[in-house]
Amino acid sequence: MELNITQRVGFRIAGSASAFPGPITSPKGEVYEKVTNEAIFETLLGDGWQDKCEALGLSPDYPEKVVGLKERYWTHWPGTPISHDETMAADLAVEACRKALASASMKPNDIDMFVLATTSPLKITSSTAGAIEARLKMEAPGIELKAGCSSGLYALMTALSYMNFGAKRVLVCAAETLSKFAPPQAKEALFNVADGAGALVLESCADGITLRSAMLSMNGELGEKLIGTPGLLPPTIEAVETGQYFYAGDPKGLKETALEKYGLVFANILPAAGIEAKDLSLYIPHQVNLALIKGVAQMAQIPQEKVFVNIHKYGNFGSATLLVGLHEAIAEGRVDKGSLVALGVVGGGLTWGGAVLEF
Repeated sequence: MELNITQRVGFRIAGSASAFPGPITSPKGEVYEKVTNEAIFETLLGDGWQDKCEALGLSPDYPEKVVGLKERYWTHWPGTPISHDETMAADLAVEACRKALASASMKPNDIDMFVLATTSPLKITSSTAGAIEARLKMEAPGIELKAGCSSGLYALMTALSYMNFGAKRVLVCAAETLSKFAPPQAKEALFNVADGAGALVLESCADGITLRSAMLSMNGELGEKLIGTPGLLPPTIEAVETGQYFYAGDPKGLKETALEKYGLVFANILPAAGIEAKDLSLYIPHQVNLALIKGVAQMAQIPQEKVFVNIHKYGNFGSATLLVGLHEAIAEGRVDKGSLVALGVVGGGLTWGGAVLEF
């Protein structure tokens, strides 16, 4: 069962921004602005990792050529002790929000509503959105939500809903520090996870961007089978010591299911918007895996030149990839008046959804 959103909303993106962590020091004392594939191979295999790769039948080029992963930002080096002095998702969110507000020439208290998406909150019970507002010196209604890597889209749809309720200006942010939950010996997870934040300032505007169609869905049974962290809250000492707060799941099953769910997204949002795939100007997907991104585009009959890809620069930083994708697509001039842009996501939960925006 899915929620089909057909009510059209007029808005403009008055400001947008991204934020990423600063340099990180490896266990060997090397400082990285961005963590490279070579650094991860060395973490996994130690000195002489090139020869060890060959012995194991692993290609050092595989992460970049097949999965599209070249470098990423981390706030934490997996396998080392967690420190609360490390950059948190809330820190990245504050930076992204400040930059987005500045680009919109707005002050924090010009905002009517704040919507935060994160799967890596600051505390168990307290609102991370509230902590961010405190640091921005902002007073406005605020919420945070979690729908896995789909959270960025869920936050965007929630923000537009509040605009239908009468909010004129809504600040939307998604921020993640997935490196803190990466299992240190799981090579697929290590290459994939990354940290970052994106923020958009939305302003009501009748002749601006139009939400042509959208859909959201979830299947909790699939979420239990395919992806998640098994540890329950509050944490127990035993659960922490046995690594139950690292990501776990079935990568092969997830890839197969994700392709199916993306198919459902496009089968829904394109007819609801009254368009075909050939009418799209750009497709902005959640940046999780280059092979999957290409597979979805091929299935939906979207030419690769119309697909926005930045996974090679940042890796998969969860819910924030969609908002950063929108921010960068606008900054790079890949959308203009009349552009039809499709958004697509699949995330933990299992959640999925998409939307068509007319600029």
